[in-house]
Amino acid sequence: MTINNIHKDAFLDAAKNGLVELVRESLQKQLCDIDDSDGYGMTALMLAAAKGHKDVVDMLISHNCDLNLQSKFGETALMWAAFIGHRNVVDTLLAHKCNVDMQNNDGKTAFLKAVEEDHKDIVDVLIRYNCNVDFASFYGRKDIVDALLAHNCKLDLQDNDGWTALIRAACDGHKDIVDALVAHNCNVDLRDFAGWTGLMFASRRGHKDVVNALISYNCNLDLQSIDGETALMIAKTNKHVEVVELIENQLRRNRNWDHRKALMLVLVGSNYLLPSSSPAAAAVVAGRVVTPVVVEREDADLTSSEKVLCDMFLVQHIMRYI
Repeated sequence: MTINNIHKDAFLDAAKNGLVELVRESLQKQLCDIDDSDGYGMTALMLAAAKGHKDVVDMLISHNCDLNLQSKFGETALMWAAFIGHRNVVDTLLAHKCNVDMQNNDGKTAFLKAVEEDHKDIVDVLIRYNCNVDFASFYGRKDIVDALLAHNCKLDLQDNDGWTALIRAACDGHKDIVDALVAHNCNVDLRDFAGWTGLMFASRRGHKDVVNALISYNCNLDLQSIDGETALMIAKTNKHVEVVELIENQLRRNRNWDHRKALMLVLVGSNYLLPSSSPAAAAVVAGRVVTPVVVEREDADLTSSEKVLCDMFLVQHIMRYI
């Protein structure tokens, strides 16, 4: 081992163990480079940040160390501090303008590491520094999602696979997060790069409550993936009977509504014929149909239709299907 390596190892050990005076001496005597690293690419700053040695971190920053270097696994000093939960170190690094959105080799940021480890105070700090927050719902943390929504984060950002916060929440069955995202006007029908929606993922996993919620939010049941699959087909393939029933019932209601609109044109009041682009529509005014009522036969020609005067018996019969 060379003398330089001995000095480097001593410097890194001092930073790791919080020996600030030894760190200062090494820097003052220029015994090694401030950004030297060990066999894993860990610099003195990363080692001190991981151990929570703020005084060492301050010393290294005052000597202009590189805040954004990454280890062989892509970790930065900020990621280590956020992961372990050293709030004071996180504050210091952010105050000196480190890059808040760098990703490690797994694509994770300091924010995601703080979420994983349940360091809510650090999450709040990172949000205030405008970190990228579009993947929060993947971890099912409603409290963190609420914090993100309070900071007006962009709800429909997509990752490298096209996944959004809603898709992740739906896939993992987090209905409370789905509700919160929809309440803030996210796009319920946004698709990933394979053409899959949140509804499709929830259908594949059998998350009945999420499927029911998305249906209530008027998601498009007819969208297809790039392979031509709909949510209903996916639910059937995965044998989620209750989900299949939910989707089929809604599709039936949708078809019935369209059929009713195409079945009859109703005159409400004595002389007012409701306009329609189709041969038929049912008119309900203030929750009731008023007589007299004129209905066009569904096979009638719009320009020469034969109108049939209907009494309330027919109206009641019609109303059974509305």
